[in-house]
Formats: sequence, C-alpha cells, structure tokens
Amino acid sequence: MPTTFTILLSVLVALARGCSEPEGGYVDPTPEQIVHYAPIVAVGRVTEIITPDPMFGDMYGSAVYGARVTVHCTYKGDGVPGNITIGGAGTSYVQCK
Repeated sequence: MPTTFTILLSVLVALARGCSEPEGGYVDPTPEQIVHYAPIVAVGRVTEIITPDPMFGDMYGSAVYGARVTVHCTYKGDGVPGNITIGGAGTSYVQCK
C-alpha cells in the first residue's frame, strides 16, 4: 500500500508542475501573434451583450459574457456572415491579475 501511495503522489506532483509558470514568466501575446493564430479577423460593432454566455452557459455565472456583433469588414477567414455570436467575449471582472 505505501508503494501505491508513493506512485500516486509522484504522479500528482508531476501533473501539478505542468501548470507552473514558464521560465522567465508569462508574456502576453503581441497583437501580431493574436492575429496570426486567429482563424477569423473581422471588424464590427457589438449590438448585444449576451448572458449567460453562449459558450460557457451558467458555468461562471455572470462573470463571463458573450456578444452579438454586426460584421463590417473581414480581414481573415472565409464565409463570415454579417452577424456573428461570440462566446467568451469578455469577463466582468479581472480573474488572474
């Protein structure tokens, strides 16, 4: 039994280290990096804030919200409709600062 506990504890410690801060600390991505990795880049106007969030539902209560957007221009991405719904559009408080 002690060997099983030691192995389990070792696995848990290894998993916990997976969430450690990267060497040199966390660095926010640049706007260029965000645009590069985004599948869609569009400009529009938010026409409605949606709660509960369409992506997370009630998981975070009213802390996370979605948005309905009227798209004016698409820089990246094919077939973007004139109106889109964005889940996880924002938070109503700062979580990790």
